Amino acid sequence: MSKPRFPEEFKIEAVKQVTERGYPVAEPADHQAEIRRLKAELKRVTEERDILKKAAAY
Repeated sequence: MSKPRFPEEFKIEAVKQVTERGYPVAEPADHQAEIRRLKAELKRVTEERDILKKAAAY
């Protein structure tokens, strides 16, 4: 299994959180992972809502 590749923006934000805000190293990674998971869940729920709206229109 290959290692996950992270976008440059993700890496920059994680480093800023450690260097500028004094977060422990693992904390920004946890936050970024949670944000990524929540964005994926929001996308899925939005798609489900749109499908239900279309179904209710009939």
